[in-house]
Amino acid sequence: MRWHNEKRVDDDILRPPADGKAWKDFDKQHPTFSDDSRNVRLGLATDGFHPFGNMSTSYSMWPVILMPYNLPPWKCMKEPYCMMSLLIPGRSAPGRDIDVYLQPLIEELRNLWEHGVQTYDVSNGQIFRMHAAVMWTINDFPAYGNMSGWSTKGYLACPNCNNNVSSQGLRSKIGYMGARRHLPENHTWRTSKLFNGQTEHRSKPLELSGDQVLEQIDSGTYKPYGKHPQNRKRQRNEHQNLNWSKRSIMFDLPYWKTLKLRHNLDVMHIEKSICDNVVGTLLSVDRKNKDTDKARLDLEDMKIPNISNCVNAQAGKLSGLKSHDSHVLIQRLLPIGMRGYLNKEIGTTLFELGNFFKQLCSKTLRRSDLHKLDEQIVLILCKLEMLFPPAFFDVMVHLAIHLPREAMLGGPVQYRWMYPIESVTLTSACKIRLLGRLKGFVVNKAHPEGFIAEAYISKECTTFCSMYLDGVETLFNRPERNYDMGDRGCTSF
Repeated sequence: MRWHNEKRVDDDILRPPADGKAWKDFDKQHPTFSDDSRNVRLGLATDGFHPFGNMSTSYSMWPVILMPYNLPPWKCMKEPYCMMSLLIPGRSAPGRDIDVYLQPLIEELRNLWEHGVQTYDVSNGQIFRMHAAVMWTINDFPAYGNMSGWSTKGYLACPNCNNNVSSQGLRSKIGYMGARRHLPENHTWRTSKLFNGQTEHRSKPLELSGDQVLEQIDSGTYKPYGKHPQNRKRQRNEHQNLNWSKRSIMFDLPYWKTLKLRHNLDVMHIEKSICDNVVGTLLSVDRKNKDTDKARLDLEDMKIPNISNCVNAQAGKLSGLKSHDSHVLIQRLLPIGMRGYLNKEIGTTLFELGNFFKQLCSKTLRRSDLHKLDEQIVLILCKLEMLFPPAFFDVMVHLAIHLPREAMLGGPVQYRWMYPIESVTLTSACKIRLLGRLKGFVVNKAHPEGFIAEAYISKECTTFCSMYLDGVETLFNRPERNYDMGDRGCTSF
């Protein structure tokens, strides 16, 4: 638990989360907490799954997982060290009402921050008072809105851009174009009319501090938690500010507003969404193709010259891609496999896009490389705006522009994405994802939450005992002592 302070190498390379700016800024703002390296830094993740293996069944389980970041990199995010602190069952997802279920956990976290708990340190045989703090949350984009209180739908769906987002209404959806505003002020593309026939003079959105975010939240009024049948009509609250739907319960933690990175954009889902958009448009996949008749009408409405078809070859259907399939496809196969079918400009841009995600998902990151990636992704999105129709650019494509900044704050993405929680972990042992393992605990469909809780506690106790008794001498592992096989029934530790 002291590895992050005693054995970590502090240089230009980002390895564990402790190398990120958010961790170091937290240490400066809360020196009393950081003075004792045994105090625990936590990450909080939550997501829903269907316990019956039937996607049409109206039932949803939402475990809330805590992960300690004090551990060495080879132990962080591994299943034996992840703790299921809550299990939220219900007919449907909790949505914005998840704060009601999080109340007991938040109370414990506040107590751990303010008062701590007496803990025995086996390394020196002393008792000390251990404190804990949550560094950030890890969720997919819909759950991001539930946890943060910022609605991830509509014209202001991007939480990082806040009220200065570049979005516009299209015929069938909302498009998030305008990557040029992130370019330097003197860049030639800002005055070019090859994008939408207009020049770009807007500056990039500014980063808001925690106090500014709280000021926005407190200036609005929000509907109470729970369902209210008398107010079923969807009416916009006159006093609701921007896209805030509530004041998140996470702000009840005294240190929450001081964090540089409160909620992580999930690279796994962003990468998958972009891959689906690219593959669906290039291969004209049903319900994934963004180059439709309405998209062509969008070009006419925006007075943009018509874009030729990206690929003329007939391709078979491609569907059912999982997250890891998209991860491999966009980084390795897509830039290479499409070279024979695409023109040089499109092929080069897709190669740069795949290389961007390949570097971003590296196990170690250099700060200098992240600054280059921050510049490259803007250029890549600008090139894509000249090649693909406006319907291609949904909010998930836009979110890629914020990923290098979050990597600078939080460190490598493998400690801040949903792969260990939601997706299959492809290792030599081919481990099952955490949610899949919880789903496997369900035996009686009448009481799924009871079986999950019982099996999880049993497995957690077994794992704890096996770690606690590792190296302890017992009657069975004494090599120098011979004993009768019949004495096994009387063996005790």
